[in-house]
Amino acid sequence: MQIAHALVRRQAPVTVFIPHYAMSGGTLIALAADKIAMDENAVLGPVDPQLGRYPASSILAVTQIKDVNETDDETLILADMARKAVSQVKQTVVEILTGNGMDGGRQSPGDRRGPQRWPMDPRLSHQRGGSGEAGLAH
Repeated sequence: MQIAHALVRRQAPVTVFIPHYAMSGGTLIALAADKIAMDENAVLGPVDPQLGRYPASSILAVTQIKDVNETDDETLILADMARKAVSQVKQTVVEILTGNGMDGGRQSPGDRRGPQRWPMDPRLSHQRGGSGEAGLAH
């Protein structure tokens, strides 16, 4: 998050290169750049917080499946932390995208369309052939 915020504040143009995978924090850093250069087989993964060895979204899913009275205290504490982590990450993604010129009213990272999926910024486009650069329009 600190690196992404620093990139948005930087005056010089920033280009990130993704040869294979950018997952979570790597995707957040890529979203903070002015240009993203990707191999045609490269992947931007979801920006999803982890709590220890568990994805926050999976911890939250458990609380939807199990009755609170049948859930151990540690899981309930993790679920509380997971809610806070997901909220913080959503807020950070919005800050990074709006700081980088995206209109905050057009899409919201909180508008998920299923587990582990985030709406794509329509301004990110992969050009087949050539350099494979995707640019954020300002």
